[in-house]
Amino acid sequence: MNTVKVNIADFMSKYATAGVPLDVWRTLRRSRIKGETEAEVRDTIFDEMKIEQFYREHSELRPQIDFKVIEYSRKVINLMKDALTHRDVSAERLTDAQKQLACELDRRKVNNLSTDEIASLYDDVLWLRTEILNQ
Repeated sequence: MNTVKVNIADFMSKYATAGVPLDVWRTLRRSRIKGETEAEVRDTIFDEMKIEQFYREHSELRPQIDFKVIEYSRKVINLMKDALTHRDVSAERLTDAQKQLACELDRRKVNNLSTDEIASLYDDVLWLRTEILNQ
């Protein structure tokens, strides 16, 4: 990672409201406490702050990360891996996954949120359950 030296006082006064990442603020503060006038920060910091400023002005364009979909995707993948490698997935684990996905699907419907990914995962668990029970 490339770095650039910045004057701590100048940087803090110019960019106090510019969306400076917390790790950079910590680096600047530590250096300032040590009595240093300059600190090394990653050279991408200025671009990062421009991007953050843009998203502050246009919050509707900020990419949304759906951590629940990631969590449930991982569970379904693990079930499928177990089914493929061990040929043994307990009905209890499948039922538990199905219930969790159904609850999340209902929560999203009630809150008028996107259900596409969760519905797809729910269908995958139903398919897996059918395949395992038919063996």
